Amino acid sequence: MAKNQQNQPVSNEDPFFGLKYIGYCRSQMPPEDSDIADFVEYCRHFVSAEKNILFNDPVWDRYTEEEIIIEFFALRFDKEKEFREEYESQLMGGPSEEDYAWFDRMEAELQEKNKELMDETEEFSDDFTQK
Repeated sequence: MAKNQQNQPVSNEDPFFGLKYIGYCRSQMPPEDSDIADFVEYCRHFVSAEKNILFNDPVWDRYTEEEIIIEFFALRFDKEKEFREEYESQLMGGPSEEDYAWFDRMEAELQEKNKELMDETEEFSDDFTQK
């Protein structure tokens, strides 16, 4: 049993609360402290939904955990341009999101310094006549 299913909350008001919780956990990216089984279930649900395959279809018996995860990433790369481009930048050694954020911070700092310098200098005249 997956980690997120072992610790499921209990509700006395809704008789389907536990089943809803299992469905919820399959449909959401598991938290970082989850084990690999939770991530595989999430990937399997994602692939099932994308390919219109029932979660307990016998076709899954032919897949290893690694193949399910690969199928998940392949579908995401195929359908999500931003996800694919982020990975391509890592793969090609190009700039990462952190790199872009650093450049944005540096640009903001330079603009602030330029503004301070402009406030400190006297205005010059574009009148080039000698007095």
